[in-house]
Amino acid sequence: MKILGLDIGGTNVRSGFYGDDDTLSRFAVHKSSEILADNAAGRLVEYIKKRAGEELPGAVSVGAPSTVDRDNRIIYSTPNIAGLNNVPIAEFVESSLHIPCFVSRDVCLLLLYDMYDNNISPEGFTLGFYAGTGLGNAIAYNGKLVTGRHGVAAELGHIPVLGKDDLCGCGNRGCIELYASGKRLAQINGEKYPGLAIGEMLARHSDDPDIKEFVDNLGAAVAVEINILDPENVILGGGVILSDGFPKKALEQAIRKYARKPYPEKGLSFIYSKESHENGVIGAAIFARTKLSQGRFSALV
Repeated sequence: MKILGLDIGGTNVRSGFYGDDDTLSRFAVHKSSEILADNAAGRLVEYIKKRAGEELPGAVSVGAPSTVDRDNRIIYSTPNIAGLNNVPIAEFVESSLHIPCFVSRDVCLLLLYDMYDNNISPEGFTLGFYAGTGLGNAIAYNGKLVTGRHGVAAELGHIPVLGKDDLCGCGNRGCIELYASGKRLAQINGEKYPGLAIGEMLARHSDDPDIKEFVDNLGAAVAVEINILDPENVILGGGVILSDGFPKKALEQAIRKYARKPYPEKGLSFIYSKESHENGVIGAAIFARTKLSQGRFSALV
């Protein structure tokens, strides 16, 4: 059985068909603006139908930069994509294609992929930190994603910073991702190094006080969750951290600086994601497989 996995981003929608033999086929990347503009939910369903064609997959699995209900059916809120708010995506897809559909936060699917790719034991806590445009976070405990009562757990990027009042895209003020994600790097880049690619800026100017403060902020954010959960595994990824010029050692030092001593700091080690456009798509398929194996079909199945 093949599963159609989709990884929706603010810039691109990535999709592909993942088979029982653990191979990905018909992988494709399309501009989000072309697929989701005007009636994003309806356009997304049409895109899925077009990708499926005459040979329907066994299920559809969608990852989105959104808050999603705990039953993996409704997208509550997507700050960076207009029209994907309070949308019952699973119901739309199932009523159109008559196959199961699941939806999850994109970072949860990245964490599932990284655990699979690195052959990580499900025992205990595994934490995933993904710094891109925002600061994504996902948590697995004993092999299961931690989603919370409403499905919106592990929003580390929206922990408030004392004394800060800048407005975040989520509607709150002073969220840590404003100071520890690509949003902040873009500000530094525009103010001090216009015309220089962000990766090159990081490589050339890692001693810049603003960049050092950025890395320190990111390390503090990661350490907060580490101090609370004392994890077995810590995964670091996302476009910012995986960029060529990013000071990974400085980030690790910042995390250790803020981690509680002697433990969990003494036992810390870090696993880095492998940068690939396919990770989220494969993670989506792994997620659907898990749901199907648990008998978590929709009411229509």
